[in-house]
Amino acid sequence: MIQCFKCHGRGHKANQCPNSKTLVLRDGQYVTDDEEQSSGDEFVDEEIEVEKALTGKLLGVSKRALTAEASPDSDQSENMFHSRCLVAGKLLSLIVDGGSCDNVISQDAVSKLGLKTPRHPEPYNLHWLNDYGAIQVTKRAKVSFEIGGYQDELDFDVAPMQAAHVLLGRP
Repeated sequence: MIQCFKCHGRGHKANQCPNSKTLVLRDGQYVTDDEEQSSGDEFVDEEIEVEKALTGKLLGVSKRALTAEASPDSDQSENMFHSRCLVAGKLLSLIVDGGSCDNVISQDAVSKLGLKTPRHPEPYNLHWLNDYGAIQVTKRAKVSFEIGGYQDELDFDVAPMQAAHVLLGRP
């Protein structure tokens, strides 16, 4: 016999569940199917935050190079997460890494976005962004970006990076 995943009742599927309710956002208010039938006393009035979705053209597909399995005792895995950000109307992949002290943008993203890249005031070597060993960072770019409703403009070091388009470290 078929069992519903929503109400655990028997004889119907979840998409045909008689116990499901429709919730509609109308004029900033949430309205349900049974609103006319209920007195409204059983509903709790609480504010619901609606998150703004990022929209824009996807810049490209990036190879995920830093997807190694973290060891169970590693605290670093708790300091890093993947997301997306909007730069010049393009949707870029983003890694936020609390263990890093650098903000890095990939050379591919810089060239596709046409960003200006002045010389880095203090060139240095990076050793962990890809599988090719040390990389000399000689350029930087000023990048305006948006994550959700947050907007900022920062200087990013330019380097060939395969894990994501943008790496945000600690300020």
